[in-house]
Amino acid sequence: MSLKLSPGCNCCGGVPPYYNVCICGDTVDMVLIFQDEAKTIYSPSGTVVWDADVTDWLAKVALFGSPEYAQLCQVWEYGEVLAPNEATSVCKPSTRNMPAGWTWDDLVRLPTEAECKAVYDSAKGGAGVADPTGVVLLGVDVSGSMDLTTLGDGYTDFKTYLTSISVEWKQVLFNSERWVKLTTEQYTNTVGGYTPAEVDVSFTGLENGSDCDICEDLVGNFTLTNPVQITSGFTTDGWSGDAWSRAADVPSGTTHACVWKYVNIDYCEWTYSTGSTPPMDDIVKRFDIRGLLVARFRISDTEFKWRIIILYQLFLSCEVMGFTDEALVNSGWYWEHGENNPKCTLNGLESWTANFPTASPLLSVYCSDTHDANFGDWCDFTLILNSAETS
Repeated sequence: MSLKLSPGCNCCGGVPPYYNVCICGDTVDMVLIFQDEAKTIYSPSGTVVWDADVTDWLAKVALFGSPEYAQLCQVWEYGEVLAPNEATSVCKPSTRNMPAGWTWDDLVRLPTEAECKAVYDSAKGGAGVADPTGVVLLGVDVSGSMDLTTLGDGYTDFKTYLTSISVEWKQVLFNSERWVKLTTEQYTNTVGGYTPAEVDVSFTGLENGSDCDICEDLVGNFTLTNPVQITSGFTTDGWSGDAWSRAADVPSGTTHACVWKYVNIDYCEWTYSTGSTPPMDDIVKRFDIRGLLVARFRISDTEFKWRIIILYQLFLSCEVMGFTDEALVNSGWYWEHGENNPKCTLNGLESWTANFPTASPLLSVYCSDTHDANFGDWCDFTLILNSAETS
C-alpha cells in the first residue's frame, strides 16, 4: 500500500495545480466499482473523455498514493445471457485497456453473498490473500437500469460480512456512467482534502480584573485564518523565524505543523509603589495579548496533536534607587486534542484537555522586598474553551 500520509497539512505547498492539498484522510486499500455499462460516455468510442479521466486518475494517485487494489466489476446488463469480458467490455472504449493498476471481473444481477465475496477475493488477488486493513471504497452505478436493488440482498449481506471481519467500507453511489471520473473524486475526497481555510474557536468565562481591562478580549468567537506550514526550526518554545512562535508551546518530537492565526494585539499596564518605609519599590504589572494560534502538530506517521494556544505575556518588575528586577512568562496556556487523528479537520466534537500555568507564585521579583504575582492579579476566573471547528 502506497498511500502517502502528509507530514502535516500541506498548507502552503502542493504541486500545481494541486495547491493546499492536505493528504491526511482515511487510508483506502481497495477500490471496488460495480458498473453495468458506460455506453453514453465511454463505450464504444469515447476515447477523449476516457483518456482525460484516466489521466486525472493517474495524476491523483501519483499525488495521494495508489490503493493496494482497484477493480471494476461489470454487472451483467439487463437481459444479457452471455457473460461480458474485459476486452469487449461496454464500460470502456473498445480501443482502450483498463487504467494501469486496475483489474476486471464480472457479476450477474441479483448475486448471492458468495458471488460478491468471490469478486472481492479476486480484487485482492485471491481468497488466501489477507483482507485490507484500510477502507474498502465500494462504488455502485445507479444512473440507469442498475441500482442497489440490482445487487439485491446478496450485496447487502456481503457488506455485513465485511463489517463482521472488521473491514471498514464506505459506499458511494454514481449518478452517471462516467465511473473513472467519479471514482477519482470519491477516492481523493476519502484519502485527502484541502487545508481548511478557517478555524472557528469560542471561549467564555474570563472577566476583567480590577486593574486590567483586556481580559475579556479573550472571550467570544474567533476565526483563525491564513494557514501556513512549518517544517523546521522547532524547539519546546516555538519555531525559528516567526515572532509569533515566542509564546507557542510545541509537543516534543514535532516535525511539521499546520498553523492558523488570529491577531489581537492589546495590553494593559499599571504601576504603583509599595513598601513599609522609603525608599519605596515601584512596581509595574503588564499583560500583553498577541492573539491565538491553532496548530496541528505531526510527531510521527501515527501521532498527531492539535493545540489551541493563547499568545500572551505576563510581566512583573520592581525598581528602587536605580536597581531593577523583572520577570515574565510567555504563554504556557493551551488546550490539547491528542487522539492521533490524522485528519486536517475539527468537527467541534473533539475532547480537549486544558493546560494552564500552575506555579505559585507565577512571577516573583525582589527589590527592597519580594513581590509576587499570579494570573489572578490581572484577570478574574478562568477562560473556558467551548468549541473549535474547521470551516
